[in-house]
Amino acid sequence: MKLLLALSFAFCHTASAFIPADQAQTNAFYRVCSQFESALKSPEIRMSSRYWEFALSWDPSERGTNRLGVSILPLLCRESSRPGIPKERKLAFYFLWMKLTRRALDAETRLWTDGSYSALWNGGRELAAERVSFLLSEMRSAEKEKRENDRRRAARTIAAQGIFAYETLFSELEKGNDDTIPVFDIMNWDGNAPKMEKNALLRWWNENRDQYTLPSRSEDSHAKPNLDQWVRSGR
Repeated sequence: MKLLLALSFAFCHTASAFIPADQAQTNAFYRVCSQFESALKSPEIRMSSRYWEFALSWDPSERGTNRLGVSILPLLCRESSRPGIPKERKLAFYFLWMKLTRRALDAETRLWTDGSYSALWNGGRELAAERVSFLLSEMRSAEKEKRENDRRRAARTIAAQGIFAYETLFSELEKGNDDTIPVFDIMNWDGNAPKMEKNALLRWWNENRDQYTLPSRSEDSHAKPNLDQWVRSGR
């Protein structure tokens, strides 16, 4: 039984490929962005203290984007690169990006945020794997050397990468590295977290792998991993 389960995971891993957005998803993307932009431009919000309150409380999943997933991100990257984008639409792009990538950046985990959405996306699974593998190594080294602050910060920074950490983390879990489970436990699952137990996590990945498989690095990508942005505290 264990052998069959392992073969199933292996087969799905090799068969996975990036799934582009269909027309319905593309239409939903434009519709949601327009709704958000129009709401922020309305006089009752634009001219009041409710502007940022509305923006920060906006949940795109309530507008039909909860099934868009990774497939819509290339379109978002392309649209966000256009010149002269109104600030309201830029905010819509930002909230959609954070929602769909499940990134959760704060003052402690804000690494690799200086590039555009396109730079991160076009770096593909190769850039994501290089960064997450590096942070996993740092987490394990800190654990071994009893640098608790660095261990915790590395784990939180991995979790903050959202879907960009999935392939590397699940690959490690498939190899039997259960130290990834606490990292999964602190990730942003957007209300859809599986049970934080090895078999349940692997089952979730087996069922959802295609939806969250990143494309390979684009030929014109010049994104660098910039691993030197990570600085150990020594504690």
